[in-house]
Amino acid sequence: MNLNLNMDSFVSKLRNTVSNVAYQVNTSVSTIIPGNPVHRDYEVLKQRCTHGCPGFVWSIHDAIKRDTASIKASLKEAIGPNIISPSSQILDTVTENQQNIEKKLYSVFIFDKSQLNSLSSKADRESALEHIKKGVTQLVRLRHPSILVVHHTLEESRSSLAFVTEHVYGHLESILKEQRLERIGTKNEAKSASNLVDFAQELGPKDSDYQKDSCQLDKVQIKAGLLQLCDGLRFLHNDAKILHRNLCLDNIFVDSNNTWKIAGFDFSCQQCAVSTDVDSTTISSMQIVDFEQGKSASGPLFPSLKTIHPGLPPSIVPNWSCSAPEHSNADRVTQSSDTFSLGIISCALLGDDMDMVDLSYEYGLISDTYKRGIKFRELADRLPSGVKSSIMKFAAINVDSRPSLEEYLNLSIFNDQQVQAIRDLDSQFAWDRLKKIDFFNRLRDILPQLSHQVKPETKSKEISALLNCNNHNMLYT
Repeated sequence: MNLNLNMDSFVSKLRNTVSNVAYQVNTSVSTIIPGNPVHRDYEVLKQRCTHGCPGFVWSIHDAIKRDTASIKASLKEAIGPNIISPSSQILDTVTENQQNIEKKLYSVFIFDKSQLNSLSSKADRESALEHIKKGVTQLVRLRHPSILVVHHTLEESRSSLAFVTEHVYGHLESILKEQRLERIGTKNEAKSASNLVDFAQELGPKDSDYQKDSCQLDKVQIKAGLLQLCDGLRFLHNDAKILHRNLCLDNIFVDSNNTWKIAGFDFSCQQCAVSTDVDSTTISSMQIVDFEQGKSASGPLFPSLKTIHPGLPPSIVPNWSCSAPEHSNADRVTQSSDTFSLGIISCALLGDDMDMVDLSYEYGLISDTYKRGIKFRELADRLPSGVKSSIMKFAAINVDSRPSLEEYLNLSIFNDQQVQAIRDLDSQFAWDRLKKIDFFNRLRDILPQLSHQVKPETKSKEISALLNCNNHNMLYT
């Protein structure tokens, strides 16, 4: 009888404790966002960078999914080893596969609602919050290899918003900033400027167990990444029928496979119907938009960024750094305004000393065509002479002078064996057997060059095994 009472007491205490302890997060994060459901399933590690408009930013953290072992460790600390020991066999039923499971990294985006306190009126705070949530909602419904993948949809608590995506090294702005400071300063200065905050907690696994190396961009990866951006924009325009309107370095993320992913859909909009007011940016439905080949763009009209101001607080502003000039002087724009943004980004990244380029907010705010032209020529002067004229066309001030995205894919600067190999590596899983055989035969000639350009941890396990194979001839038997 006493044994039964002791067991009942233990089970009752265990049940009451699980809800309070099993989903703990490290102390520093939980003081910012207590009670958010995301943190019941994910343990937050290091902060990678911040993302968003000035004053209203998301902090982006590495994270791992919680498993039985981490729950057990939390229970032992909360209940005590003496109480938990009688039933240690129950808690030790974690299988060997679970114990040895590889810790997959994710990225958690966290928005601290206290940032909204800077807005004076309740209406402004509510409007700003809905705008921020709308951008995440749009991201969730878009599915394409060049769009950031959401693994856990937006969750809200009293003090925070949070959602989970595939793991990212950061966005291009943060990666280039770290790369720039590593060139001109010390490693510690680079980490500080990139907001790599080490919480150094005793509870749970150490960040160093899961932290991957920072991303280093080279010319081959940049060329492949720009083509991935072009693929993503074609999907948005042709399949999803939306305009991004805010494509910039801050909204382009690099995942753990070194694939460039578009995000930051806070200012995206759908095609104009009759009016160009702010309501036209509302998401019409929650229908999932999947990638589909073969559709062509028609050239619809969209509301310009001028239309965002009537419905939002003045502090909610886009990153104007790569915005097309027509956004500041017209009510409606075409899909080529996103093409202009891609052109500016291309000028910045394909030129010499690309990590020294500073695409500031002020540049995009310049409405004077002459001044914008001077700034653009400064970027263009960094480009190789052989491709300068062709790249500049995509960032032409005249809307009608900008080529199509299909023409961008065929630029001579992308006619590179290594770039094409990376694109083939990204798409070869969908090929039939004969096409794969042909690809791997061609890969034989460039594999030695590609192996040092594409790090093993930046590709899927199948591709890593291919690149690390010592006897490459066995692949072609």
